[in-house]
Amino acid sequence: MTLLHKLQDTHHVPLGENPWQQVIETCADIAYILSPSGDFLCVNPRLCMLFQSPREAILGTNLFDYLDDDNVATAKRILKEILAGKRPERSTRIVRFAEGRRAVFEVMEHPLVQGGDAWAVAGIGRDITQEAVLEQKLWDASESRRTAVDFALRTSLGLIKGYVYTLRRLRDLSETQHARYTQIIEEEVEHLGRIVENILDVRRLENATLEIESDVMPLRTVIEASVAHCADEASRRNAVISLSVPEAMPPMYLPRDAVERVLINLIQNGLHHSPQGGTIEVVAEDHEAYVDITVRDSGVGIPDSELSQIFDKYYRGAGSAAAGTQGAGMGLPVVRLLLEAMGGKISVQSRVGKGSAFRITLPRRPMDMGHMQSAESWAATADSQ
Repeated sequence: MTLLHKLQDTHHVPLGENPWQQVIETCADIAYILSPSGDFLCVNPRLCMLFQSPREAILGTNLFDYLDDDNVATAKRILKEILAGKRPERSTRIVRFAEGRRAVFEVMEHPLVQGGDAWAVAGIGRDITQEAVLEQKLWDASESRRTAVDFALRTSLGLIKGYVYTLRRLRDLSETQHARYTQIIEEEVEHLGRIVENILDVRRLENATLEIESDVMPLRTVIEASVAHCADEASRRNAVISLSVPEAMPPMYLPRDAVERVLINLIQNGLHHSPQGGTIEVVAEDHEAYVDITVRDSGVGIPDSELSQIFDKYYRGAGSAAAGTQGAGMGLPVVRLLLEAMGGKISVQSRVGKGSAFRITLPRRPMDMGHMQSAESWAATADSQ
């Protein structure tokens, strides 16, 4: 079956007299369908208006010919990953027009699947040009960076609102489509929760109002629990998390919740900055007076000029924008503040295009007699297994 025949099949795409067409044609955001090579097969009136071209002039042209040169490679990679992984992806597109005008779009793209094969990609996008310009100004003004958190919150809220609208308007969605859209809503709600939680924790840590209670903990179990917490997100991204921890690792006297939070933030940071099918390595090294844990990713990497700023509040580097990563720049500051509260430290090594390795150092502390008994119990249990 040709692409044209598939496009005319109203069961699969929004053309003809059906609810999908009504949504696309009246949508306030741009909507389109791309062939596997990136050619426009379908566009809505909003896209035509923003591109300042009639529909007939856009159909058959290639998306990549419109993109900013620095955005083409990323866009091609994302399109390939959508078709291969048969799952939606969110990213940022920078469109360049002949007259020199540029526009920035936040897009969510989905594979169109028939007979088990993804034959096209449907996308919906919001024009965020003015927001992007203002956001860059806010990042450049360090004293105003916190104001830009609003953009991260509004982006997720906009996606949630859009998919809730779709679920309410379209009554004939397949079970697969309904499950996929519900999953996206759940992911965005989780994303919003992380942003709010990080903001609140930074404030509590800076004001010394966050209670951190230490206890004897089996570090291997804590590391494994942190990896398990991120397993679903890794699966959605087709990523692999590998774990290397010494079998016989004595317990440590540290706040378990804080250590888990540090590791989860670092693993999620690596997932968010790595492409589909990326790898995350978690490696623990036991020393006499301290333990090192390294979280290494295969992501976009961090330029040397940004390494001194990545632990600052609200800071988001150029790599975050290039990878289409959303956030408020609060995950790594929480890591730094929690480690400082525990007497630990963090360092990072990175190469652009190769990935980053974050190494945390956790100190071993003398335990009082009550806690030593817990440690001895743990050791006896470990020996008997």
